[in-house]
Amino acid sequence: EAPPPLRPAASMILISRQPEIQVLWVRRSEANPFLGGFHSFPGGRLSREDGPIDGGPVAYELAMIRCAVRETFEETGILVGLRGSPPDLETQRTLRRQLLDGNLKFWPAVERWGLTLEPAEFRMSGRWITPHFSRGRFDTMFFVAEVDGAPPPDVWPGELESGEWTGPKRALGLWEEDRVALAMPTLYAFRVIAEGGHDLPRRLRAMPEANGIPSRHVDVRVGITMVPLRTATLPPATHTN
Repeated sequence: EAPPPLRPAASMILISRQPEIQVLWVRRSEANPFLGGFHSFPGGRLSREDGPIDGGPVAYELAMIRCAVRETFEETGILVGLRGSPPDLETQRTLRRQLLDGNLKFWPAVERWGLTLEPAEFRMSGRWITPHFSRGRFDTMFFVAEVDGAPPPDVWPGELESGEWTGPKRALGLWEEDRVALAMPTLYAFRVIAEGGHDLPRRLRAMPEANGIPSRHVDVRVGITMVPLRTATLPPATHTN
């Protein structure tokens, strides 16, 4: 049986350096069918309005940047990497409600507000592919972007439960105490950022799995690594741990 198809997605590693380095993370709803209950970075699946992905690497990356910007706004209410003066918060909240209800599209609204995307604000910092043994599989491009201060996230219950800014060492401490669950891309990113905020895009791409090579194992918890092997096991299962 062939593995599930890959779905294009994008994720935003939002950094604030004042007074010290902080990262925005969100907690996914327990009911979420993919990584329910996990902490992650804002992001999600590509939408048609984000642009075509079949026009070569530059067009693909631009569409993924647009995806990450849109998803970050939908999930946290934070606008990133847009030049111009955004409308007041209540107008933004109204747009968000219409977006989430499926009654409006993000990029045409941004254009009406007179805002333009600044692709140079985003640095590609990894491309992770969900392991082949996962039921839901994504091809996710990660981007680092920096913001002044730490704008408070406004997470509405649904796909997510909460969001906040955190120091990378605090996030790793909570993981090591088994108080939060982190998927491998998130765990790896926090480990890299905890070692310093310099040269992040290159350092975040410094392992094979961050370059589109699916992992053959999963770090489930501290000291627990799962290595699924394809076997002739009882259907519908395809792997044995």
